[in-house]
Amino acid sequence: FIFLFIFLRFKRWQFGLAAVVCLSFDVYADFYSYTGGIYQHLSGAYIAGHQVVCVGYSDSGGYWICKNSWGDGWGEGGFFNIGYDQCGIDTSFPVYAPYL
Repeated sequence: FIFLFIFLRFKRWQFGLAAVVCLSFDVYADFYSYTGGIYQHLSGAYIAGHQVVCVGYSDSGGYWICKNSWGDGWGEGGFFNIGYDQCGIDTSFPVYAPYL
């Protein structure tokens, strides 16, 4: 609980400094078939670790808004939403991405 509280405060502080942050998470096989909505890992084997650019979040919806590096033919024009506490995306602090 304490870690999550610190992380959420850090999240708000980080987005106050920059428009984007980098987040790391675990990719599972079902992530490849994401086409929209809020991604939640449901099935499939672990594939690898992955980093994405996080451009925002929705506390009311409980998800991160991220840009993937796989091109605009994947996901929602290259973007995706991933639920908080999914695939380890919010278990470590994000890395600052200077004013892009």
